[in-house]
Amino acid sequence: MTAADNIKNYFRQNFQAGVQACDFNHDSFVDMNEMIRILQNSCVPYCTAITYAQQIFAELDKNRDGRLSVADCETAANNCVSQTVSCWVERIKGALRQNPQVVFQWFNANCDCYVTQSELANYLTSQGLGCYEAGQVARQLFCELDRDRNNVLTLQEVCAC
Repeated sequence: MTAADNIKNYFRQNFQAGVQACDFNHDSFVDMNEMIRILQNSCVPYCTAITYAQQIFAELDKNRDGRLSVADCETAANNCVSQTVSCWVERIKGALRQNPQVVFQWFNANCDCYVTQSELANYLTSQGLGCYEAGQVARQLFCELDRDRNNVLTLQEVCAC
């Protein structure tokens, strides 16, 4: 992982602190020169720092005003979560299509033949997904799979996936 990747991840996860820590002129934004300075302070050579700063701004500066704000970083974080949720939903649906009984058993923690949103979210958390994202994935899957809207999934509903 490069210094640019580390900084992008830091900004996504800690946008308020990230902007404040890098905002040398205290205008509530981080501009390209401030980003280059941060990278240089992290022992990145100047030419490489310019390239990394351009990559960071290309990904995080969605309104293209040449400055990173808390709003830019929040938008990037939300987009990242949205992509993560969509990816997990598709992975789970694919696994359910291939072997619904086995996957259903993974989710059905108390073996009562029903899967609740919390059981599904707990399973996803145990697989390394963050709590917020796990809850989002569980909600989306329930919206798509819980056909009778009784807030539990049955093996029959899962097999119909």
